[in-house]
Amino acid sequence: MKKIRVKDKELKVPVVKALKDYNFKTKEIELRNADNFKALDLLMSSRIRSRVKSSNANTNPKDNPNDFRQKIIKIIRPVKQEIIENEVVLNKTLATLLSEKQNKKWLKLQKSQKDKLKPQRPQNNNRTLQH
Repeated sequence: MKKIRVKDKELKVPVVKALKDYNFKTKEIELRNADNFKALDLLMSSRIRSRVKSSNANTNPKDNPNDFRQKIIKIIRPVKQEIIENEVVLNKTLATLLSEKQNKKWLKLQKSQKDKLKPQRPQNNNRTLQH
């Protein structure tokens, strides 16, 4: 509320309600897809184990990287789409409630929070090139 500068007490209530609804729906999506996330975790850990074994044995991994990628996309894409739809609803709701300046601040804050969640490349300067 402070970062988007909502000071009007009557405006705070619907904005907080919109944010709580968004968070509740996001948690619902998370719970509904818990089995998918567990499957994804198992898929990733088995992939890592197979890569470690294959690198120790100096052999190429038997599984096709495209098949692996397709499995991940099949799990993630529907969940991602639901989250995006939920986010669109939140942004439309907040656009009707907030002033143009406040909404601009909200969108900027939302973008910065998303950027923080993106994985970053490791900053290791002592890396050696492997051929």
